Amino acid sequence: MIVKAENTIDKQDVKAMVSCSHSSLKFMLILLASVFTLFLVFCIAISNTGKNSSYCIVGVIWCAVVYAYSFMINPVLAYRSFKKKYSADATVQFKFNANNLAISIDKSEKRKNYKDMFKVYETEDYFFIYTKRNESYIMKKSGIQQGKASDAAEIFAKELSPKFIRRMKTYD
Repeated sequence: MIVKAENTIDKQDVKAMVSCSHSSLKFMLILLASVFTLFLVFCIAISNTGKNSSYCIVGVIWCAVVYAYSFMINPVLAYRSFKKKYSADATVQFKFNANNLAISIDKSEKRKNYKDMFKVYETEDYFFIYTKRNESYIMKKSGIQQGKASDAAEIFAKELSPKFIRRMKTYD
């Protein structure tokens, strides 16, 4: 079975990719900020507003800064990098079968074997394909021209078994 897809990338797509791939970071930052806040409330309740409360405030501020960078600033920087390397209206084409994946952007093509890929995330609207830890591609399910999203998911599940992660509520 062959699956072909074609799409362009915008800021919302990059934001969705960052949100998906960093969901555990989001959870940990919120949990850590909550613990710092609870400890600060505890320090205030027992009238100990010395160094402990200062550490709590710094911890909450650190969590807020990391959260803002990871989920607000980083997607913008990633999109700007994509625009600078290609163009704002660059078309990303995907063609894959049971053997390998071909990705083309503005006349440059890369072929990847599944065993060499880092990870693939599937959400309700996207496949986020990480060919390396720091190199990823966004494939919109709405851009699939040949085959179906379930065909693509089946190929990824078979070829990338532990590296294929579904992050969605329901599956078509």
